[in-house]
Amino acid sequence: MAPWLVYLKDSVADLHLTMRSASSPNGAVAVHQEASQLRATWSGADKGEIRIGGRAVDLRPVLRDAGALMLRYRVESRPLQPVYIGMRCDAPYRVRQVTVVDAEKLRWTHCDTQTGAMIDATAGFVTAQLGSWQTLTIPLACFADMRADLSNVSAQLALETAGRFDLAISEISLVRHSLPVTCPMSTTVAGHDG
Repeated sequence: MAPWLVYLKDSVADLHLTMRSASSPNGAVAVHQEASQLRATWSGADKGEIRIGGRAVDLRPVLRDAGALMLRYRVESRPLQPVYIGMRCDAPYRVRQVTVVDAEKLRWTHCDTQTGAMIDATAGFVTAQLGSWQTLTIPLACFADMRADLSNVSAQLALETAGRFDLAISEISLVRHSLPVTCPMSTTVAGHDG
């Protein structure tokens, strides 16, 4: 997953992946990094998130150029709760110079939205053929439609769920998207009302 940085998060704390394998502090999500892929496994014990990114970048020019987030993935076991995919942001440099209250920090982490620049992508993961590589392309316009501020994106990919789920990721990139804008549709997982 080089040159990206990988972070794990649960209700206890954030953890920066510095070895090939690690679990979030409360055990909600574990990752194992190999040369060509990252394997993420959610235990269902708590809400867990993985973030993949690096230094904060301004994605507004990519948005204007019909850019999209592209994820190459393989579902090893289907999710049992809704899975959200999106981006995470940092506060602009000028804001970081002063002490910010938790609510303001959370708003910036969520790309200046109430609930975060996250889209319910459960349907694609539930219907994916197990063990088969798939590609998910989400136009950045989907996040802009949520009024997300993409001027300081620090995690180009964030995946979050509270249920059991096992996923391998081989590629994350920002690509030009020439097809009409189609955002993933929300869904509920059988037996759960999410």
